[in-house]
Amino acid sequence: MARLSFEHVIQDTIKQRLRASLLVGATSKTVLDTAADLAGELTEDGAWEDLDAAGDPAPGLSRYGHLHRTLLLAKARPLAPSELGGPTRRALDWWLSQDLRSADWRRDQIAVPRLVGEIALLCDDDLSLGAWGKVLEILARCRWADWVKGEGWVEWTGDGLLGVAYNIILRACLEGSASLCDTAFRRVFRSVRWTHFTGPDARPLRAEPPPDGLQRGSLFLAQDYARLIALAYGTPWQAPTESVKSFVTYLLDFQQWTMRQSISATLLTDSVPSPDHPDPRALAESITQLAQLGNPPRRGELAALAERLHGRGTPLSGHRYVWRSQFAVHQRPAFYASLRLAGNIEAHREVAPIASPPAGGTLYFLRHGLEYAGMAHRWNLRLLPGLTAIQKTGSFPTADRSSGEFRRLVGGVSEGDCGIAALELTDEGLHGKKAWFFFEDAVVGLDAGLHGPAVSQPVFTSVNQCRLYGPVQAEDASGRRVTLAPDEAHDLTAVRQVEHDGFLYYFPGSLRVAARLEASPGDEGPESAGSKGILSLWIDHGLKPAGAASAYLVVPSDAKLPGNSGALKMVSEIQILANSSAVQAVRHRNLGLLGVVFWEPGVVSLPDGGRVAANRACLLLIRDGATGHPTLSVSNPARQPATVHVEYGGRCLAFDLPGGDEAGRSVSRQL
Repeated sequence: MARLSFEHVIQDTIKQRLRASLLVGATSKTVLDTAADLAGELTEDGAWEDLDAAGDPAPGLSRYGHLHRTLLLAKARPLAPSELGGPTRRALDWWLSQDLRSADWRRDQIAVPRLVGEIALLCDDDLSLGAWGKVLEILARCRWADWVKGEGWVEWTGDGLLGVAYNIILRACLEGSASLCDTAFRRVFRSVRWTHFTGPDARPLRAEPPPDGLQRGSLFLAQDYARLIALAYGTPWQAPTESVKSFVTYLLDFQQWTMRQSISATLLTDSVPSPDHPDPRALAESITQLAQLGNPPRRGELAALAERLHGRGTPLSGHRYVWRSQFAVHQRPAFYASLRLAGNIEAHREVAPIASPPAGGTLYFLRHGLEYAGMAHRWNLRLLPGLTAIQKTGSFPTADRSSGEFRRLVGGVSEGDCGIAALELTDEGLHGKKAWFFFEDAVVGLDAGLHGPAVSQPVFTSVNQCRLYGPVQAEDASGRRVTLAPDEAHDLTAVRQVEHDGFLYYFPGSLRVAARLEASPGDEGPESAGSKGILSLWIDHGLKPAGAASAYLVVPSDAKLPGNSGALKMVSEIQILANSSAVQAVRHRNLGLLGVVFWEPGVVSLPDGGRVAANRACLLLIRDGATGHPTLSVSNPARQPATVHVEYGGRCLAFDLPGGDEAGRSVSRQL
């Protein structure tokens, strides 16, 4: 194709698509009114007095707030060009005159150039020559590699690679450069490879969940890759069919399961979208564009995902376990739970040593999406939800990949609707077994064989650490209910259940349960959204535990039923059949489900007189179907190829479990 045709593609196709994507939703009266207010508050020199652009505070990101406001003015400018044109120019000129730099490569090479480039693209008919030159200078800072002291030039991967590519395409559109556009699209579609259900291939990209169990980087990946596919469609740089197919598979079979309607798992710790935190609305628009291109694979599912990201449509319902990332998600209409089994990243991922958190597993519960908003700088890391840890000061030790830390048993099994996850705890001299059972509308957490003869500080299992919304009510075995006082620690040893913010925490047996309600500094900010502080709820295993065990259940509470009888009915259907360092087993009578974690060859006796047995360590989930032919799902927590023999219902089945990239995947068979 001749060069002139390439230039035509840039000017009349990609450039217009970029503009159109930026203006989606920008024609409402709300946007215009907000822009008018911002224009009225702008000083003569083009700044906003309430933003400290010279500083760089962690919360609020004030210096980027200026560019976000300027972008909003640019989006609203076509609705009122005479009123908003001047303020938009002044705001952009002020930023360009300051040229605020950051030592953070993401902000300096991705966040700022992206915002400046998008503003310029929307206002390219109204910029001075001086402004044009400065915009292009800032965009030119985006490079495919960066100089790292001691390592030399290091090429960007993952969301960094896609962020740089997007900025280079912005620059290409502003400069009218076909060669820049050609380089960016070809590099992305050549370099990025997506692996079914496990995320991007580890070499060009990584989507490993961060230590808090969330999926920040992978949402950036999905957002930018979908947008680049849409921009290039029908041009000489169109994404290969196989690349689109593998990306859609990743998006629908994994990424969407990390989101709760319009609340993405990336926003749990910081509720205000910024260049460092992707906005689900931007991803929704990218996916909408993808669904409208030609005839993409699974178009209906893509459209349904976009609806959910806009806060509409039917929520997902089911269970997924990602064996390479050791990440489980449980979606139900009433709630969402996500579990990250930390500290067990496969050796082939070739990532740096992990400093924190330890290998205890972190479990998060969501209903409305604000349960952990603004917690990023407030976590007590030794009370992260789900974690079993020694309560001492100081950071967690860095895990050594050559040690047994990365050879321990850890894994999960899923049959689509329900699942199990388990890990062998080996951290700071503390050993034990942990398992979680996900039964539709209930989650069961078990600890067993907790052993720490040299541990001189208390050992806690954190049930939750979340924002405090409304009262916290506790009930003992006699049915007496009390509301816990704020700003206090509470001994709940005699308590059977605790209710807070739509969840019921049930504690069978006799356990040392404790809670702390504390005010949190800064809760007057918008991220608190009515929160009065932080609730910490935990089980105390004491000093130097020797074979300690515990169990707790979490179910969504039903405020319409007196005494949460609906939630308690769900609890009554659950039987803990075994909880030892050899085997952990839970049965859900109403669902006909039996979950077993065999840490070694063993047998579990069943209430009906039957039994289930396995010849080696495995995770086993059995669903008794209406046809009388149970379905058995098995996985290997050693993450190696193996043959497992399971006895159930008087029969013995052999399961050949895979190795390689599928090591740890569930295998299902019908009896």
